[in-house]
Amino acid sequence: MENKKVCQICKKREAYKKLVSNLDGSFILVCKKKKCIEKVYEDLQPSTAAKSIKEFISMTRWDRDEHQGRTYRQVTGSYEILNTIGSIVLVGLLALVIYSMF
Repeated sequence: MENKKVCQICKKREAYKKLVSNLDGSFILVCKKKKCIEKVYEDLQPSTAAKSIKEFISMTRWDRDEHQGRTYRQVTGSYEILNTIGSIVLVGLLALVIYSMF
């Protein structure tokens, strides 16, 4: 007999993610349904890691295997750095164009 773990929120679907508490080691099993993830978010209150419900949901659905083992924070941090560098380069090019006009 197969031992399936069921979502603790809706108690219908197979659990996809195990959310573990850093405080006492307890955990909650959650399926991929957006409704269940939002319920967990409301129960736990937004942590400092997630700025909005959308970010919490994307962190919960994050699959490390799709991003070569990197965490959600590592990937978003890389994108923020890339955006900052791109902005600096564009401002520099704009300044160079304006300088060369005069």
